[in-house]
Order: sequence, then structure tokens, then C-alpha cells
Amino acid sequence: MMKRDPKSVIPFKSCARWNRSIKECQRLFDYIIQLTPHQVMDTLSVNNAKQSIQLLTKPLADITKNIADNVKQCQIHKLRIVEQMSNTGRKPQSTPTIELVYTPLRHPKLVCTNTQCSTITVIDAVLQCRAFNKYSNKDREFKDSNSNSVTKITKSEFCHKCGHSYREHLGLTYETIEQHTTIPADTDISTVGLQTQIQRLDRRIAELNAESETIINSMAIFACFLANNTLTACPDAFDDYVRHLMSSQPYGTDPDRRGTINPFEQLLNNYRHEKQTIINNLQNGAVITAENKT
Repeated sequence: MMKRDPKSVIPFKSCARWNRSIKECQRLFDYIIQLTPHQVMDTLSVNNAKQSIQLLTKPLADITKNIADNVKQCQIHKLRIVEQMSNTGRKPQSTPTIELVYTPLRHPKLVCTNTQCSTITVIDAVLQCRAFNKYSNKDREFKDSNSNSVTKITKSEFCHKCGHSYREHLGLTYETIEQHTTIPADTDISTVGLQTQIQRLDRRIAELNAESETIINSMAIFACFLANNTLTACPDAFDDYVRHLMSSQPYGTDPDRRGTINPFEQLLNNYRHEKQTIINNLQNGAVITAENKT
């Protein structure tokens, strides 16, 4: 044991340390007081806007796909009118159209869209995909009162059950069914000429394309708004869902496959171009807010 020299011991001055702590604490309070108060309601409003936009993403993507399908139906109908007039001299009495029928689910369903988690069959040229939708993770549970099943989600980036990223998982609250119907022709169908009917179809195609463009512009603005204002990273749900719709299209020969995929690729290209245009038009350092989103 070494004997400590009393002269080397530093005296403990409790009073001086206490006064120093008071000064540092006062400096901290002064710094906090001079800060601009944070608008809590702004954060709540952004969170509410984020939830609303995410709820709109999938229905609007489904509507955009439905618009593309109806445009294709109109283009096919134009060729059918010309062919029928040349063969029989009669005009079609109705115009084909595709309607979306929404069926709400009793409880939300989480599905994995990876091909390894899906059973894919082709029935009458319609792709049926039964996706995996139950998990056995222990970190977090979500249970609906109307359902006996429990959906469990981990905080990890990958699902413990299937091993795929959660970016490949979709939460579904409804299912859609495409219903093929017809629109009766006008009462003066027998009196109008072939060119007039084609012009009417062209106007309908223009109206459908205008609706699709409005949806694309709106979703691009929403995506840029969330990217600039949310506190956490917000993936582009519209882009992801459209790519999911594109990958779930029926299999077939190359020409048929390309004809089905082309509208989705064009939709994605237009959407991404619109997003980039919005970003490029912003001033340096500017962000999209509720005031300048238009």
C-alpha cells in the first residue's frame, strides 16, 4: 500500500461545483427559451395527411388501371365498328366497358407478393394469386375483433416467417373484381354515320386519358409532399403498387404479354416524369407544403 501524500489531494469544493451546475442549467434553459416553438398540430396534420394519402394510393392505382383497360376496349371497339360495317352494314348497338366492383374485407389482410410465397395458376387467361397472409413473429401483434387470426409483425426489415422484405408485403382492406358490361348506344345510333361514332369513341378516350392524367399529377404531388414533410422515410406506395399490378398480370405469349404490360410501363414512366418535373420546378431549398402544392 502506498501512502497518499496529503498535499496531493485535491479538495472537493461542493459549493463551486453547485454554482457551475446552476449556470450550465441556466444556459440550457436560455437556449430552449429562444428556440421557435414547434407546432404540434402541424405534425399531427402531416400524419393525418400521410394516412389519407396512403389510403387513396391503392384505389387510385386500381382506377388508373381500369381507365387504361377501358381505353383499350374503346380502341378495340373502333376496329370492330369498321369491320362490322364493312361486313354486315350494321353498327354495334352497345359499347363495351369494364367496371370495378369493390368488396370490403371483414378484417385487414397482409399478403406477401413475392413469387416464392404465392401460388400462381392461369385460369381462362386470368392470373389467380393466393398470397401468404399469416405471420408468427413475436414482436408485435395486430388482432381484429371480427377475426380469430392474429397478424404478427416484427420490427426487423424482413419477415421472420417467409424471410422476404416488408417492402414486398401489402396490406389489403378490400378486393376488386373486374366486371365486363356494355353501355347502350344512343337512340339515334341508326342515323349517325360511321365517322360520327368513331369521333364519339375518340372523345371518350380523350376523357379517360384526362382522368388518368389528373390522377397521375395528384399522386406525384402527394408523393413529393410526403417526401418533403414526413419525419420518417416514406416509400412511394403508388409506384410500388403499380409495379405489383404489373407483375401480377396474366402470363401469355410475348405479343399478348407486351400488350398487357405496356400500359403499366407507360403509367409508371408518366408518373415518374411528373414527379421529377415537380422536383425540378421547385426553387433551391424549397419544399412542398399545403400552400404551394398546387
